[in-house]
Amino acid sequence: MSKSSLLRILTLFTLLMAALALPRPGVTVQAVDLRQTGTLGVSVDQVSKSGLPGSSVLFNFTVQNNALTDINVTITTSASGLGNVSAPGSVFIAANDSQSVQVAINLSATAVPGSSEGITVTFTPTDPTIPAASRLISVSVSAPPTAQPTTPPGAARPLVVVSGYYLDKDTIAVGDSFKLFVELRNNGALNASNLILSFVNESFLPQDTGGVVALGSLDVGSKREVSQRFLVSSALAGQGVGIVPVKLTYTDANGVAYNEAFSITLQLRVYSGAAAPTPTPTQAQVFRPQLVIAAYQTDVDPLQPGTQFNLDLEIGNLGNADARSVTMVLGGGVSPDPSGTPQPGGVSGGSGDLTNFAPVGSSNLVYLGDLPASATAKTSTRLIVNVSANPGAYTLKISFVYTDPKGNRLVDDQVITLLIYQLPSVEVNFYRDPGPIYAEQMATLPLQVVNLGRKQAVLGNMTVTAAGAEVQNNTTLVGPLDPGGFFTLDAMLTPPQPGPLDLNVAINYTDDFNQSRQINQTITLNVLEGAPLGPEGPGMNGNPGMEGPGVLPTVEETFWQKVLRFLKGLIGLDSAPPQPEAFPGGMEGIPTEGPVNAPVEQPVIIPPQKGP
Repeated sequence: MSKSSLLRILTLFTLLMAALALPRPGVTVQAVDLRQTGTLGVSVDQVSKSGLPGSSVLFNFTVQNNALTDINVTITTSASGLGNVSAPGSVFIAANDSQSVQVAINLSATAVPGSSEGITVTFTPTDPTIPAASRLISVSVSAPPTAQPTTPPGAARPLVVVSGYYLDKDTIAVGDSFKLFVELRNNGALNASNLILSFVNESFLPQDTGGVVALGSLDVGSKREVSQRFLVSSALAGQGVGIVPVKLTYTDANGVAYNEAFSITLQLRVYSGAAAPTPTPTQAQVFRPQLVIAAYQTDVDPLQPGTQFNLDLEIGNLGNADARSVTMVLGGGVSPDPSGTPQPGGVSGGSGDLTNFAPVGSSNLVYLGDLPASATAKTSTRLIVNVSANPGAYTLKISFVYTDPKGNRLVDDQVITLLIYQLPSVEVNFYRDPGPIYAEQMATLPLQVVNLGRKQAVLGNMTVTAAGAEVQNNTTLVGPLDPGGFFTLDAMLTPPQPGPLDLNVAINYTDDFNQSRQINQTITLNVLEGAPLGPEGPGMNGNPGMEGPGVLPTVEETFWQKVLRFLKGLIGLDSAPPQPEAFPGGMEGIPTEGPVNAPVEQPVIIPPQKGP
């Protein structure tokens, strides 16, 4: 093939690639962000509630995570002028899942009846791509119900009181139609019969009935809820508060009649404009159980890989209905029918996440039985920390599977946090025999620290102390120790008296959560009575000492030694007979320095090198 043919082929190929690279009409290339931004849905059972002074008003929120990833949601509230607000700090919500959150408004005992306020509850996800959601709730202070007894004080009688009330709407105004729900309770000592409630008044006009409701009987300690629809009269125009008078009549088993009168205070919405907007209907209160973990603790602290421990849990039913056949599933993983319809078969816990904490001695299913509303139950289960777990904070998901009074199967998921540490495993001992230790005499302590763990340990200062004894050279910085590595310290000890002496060794270090900790170990020494100086004290090789200063006996010279001295004298060298060598200090033959009670002839031991 010629060069011209090759050139034409390359030119055609270049033109073809350029044509393919040109944008095609009608085709739009758009980049897709794989991280989809989710939303946070928040709903509340009722946005307006009331309570008596000194009581707690509970709002039940449901937070829905519509994102594709798990998130943590921080819960904040505005301040309350009628008391204080209690809410959990944060909650974990799995992807496309929901979580129940309860916010309590604790009304002050000095709160003025008829007063009200709005409180903003904000749910802020830790994921910055998901916007925060806020809800405004309203709480009002109701007047305590007053009863008018018709029998002398102290006599046995039924006593029916109003234990609570609420509306089916968030707010009401002039011209609105609403339903008032009143809960009655018999706090007396006898059953009440022939209960008749009368709601007749000029401010709130009764609808659907004539304002009179018959209830029948109410046993001792029982509750009964009654409802009545009203129309807000124009007589309340411009007023922020209205009062619904309630009259109650009933009899006991002997036919004795009783009359009670109550006043229910309702807050009204006042309009500044001429036209009144249509009120937004809200969902009526839903009665269902709500199981939460109120408290938990472990019998071992801290938790380390391989540790077996008991996890003690306190579970409470904060809902307004009983929970039946409650089963706790460690690790979660329960997926019931979303509609709550009962399904055949038992509870499955095989898909739970038990990577870091696994049950020991039993399965991850714990049967708790029935749990009534406002009741609590305690349970304990034995777990083990996985030996492959690294130090850190780990969450353990716990699911509660139960049925409500209607037979619907429900699941409440909870998450608790457990901390795993990996503390240094070291041993302090002597790297050689320290020998006998005498009272009031200095002795060397050949100490060493050995890392018995499976990872490097970074240690701080090591300090050696003994009660009543003088310890010198007793503090040093250890530093990092590899597995099996060691570090030595030669401390000097002067014990005050004979007998057992505890040697305390303290090593400082910082744990996996940057908290200061200390390792303390004790070595018991046997201090001997100090040996006396003089002829009865120890001498060379354990023989008795010499009596005071003196000289070593001279050795008799041989014939050849005398000839050698004679020859030295002929050539001018020193030919004097040999003299005994004197020790320092002027005492010939006996040393004057060093411990007199320690063995003299001992092998010289070179201490091992310090570890890394």
